Amino acid sequence: MSKFPQNITLKTHQNQEFELSRFCELNDCVLIFYPKMGQSGKALEEEYKNTNGLVGCTPQGKAYECLKDEFELLGFSLIGIGTHGADEQAKFKSEIEASYLFLNDENFMLEEALGLKSFYAPDGKKFYFRQTFVIKNGEIISQKIVTDVANDAQTTLEFIKNLNR
Repeated sequence: MSKFPQNITLKTHQNQEFELSRFCELNDCVLIFYPKMGQSGKALEEEYKNTNGLVGCTPQGKAYECLKDEFELLGFSLIGIGTHGADEQAKFKSEIEASYLFLNDENFMLEEALGLKSFYAPDGKKFYFRQTFVIKNGEIISQKIVTDVANDAQTTLEFIKNLNR
């Protein structure tokens, strides 16, 4: 386990500043790092198109939305994080009908701070690999590269449920 890094402020899908470090200090949460939101492998090189976890933002986002109330009953907030601008994030959030918060890390502040893996698309744009972090009491208690996109939300929920057993 490690402490969540300090002084990380990102923009919301509404282009408002959000103090992520402070939020993670005061709230338990799940951080869902998305690669190319809602683009289904578009502009990915062949080597990445066949990499588990690089496509599936829409079903993953919808799965988290379906389980959002269960996460909240356990005291965990959901936050989607991508490297897209606020407009693209707002569009994706609307498309999947998500009610949880989306944050923009266009400047890759979290890449070094959290040791996140990233990649470049053929068009030169950089993205994070799909990753999920669980934060409890300001500590990172789980971080994983997601390869089973369809079951990530359920697996993460089960992990949290098992914390108190």
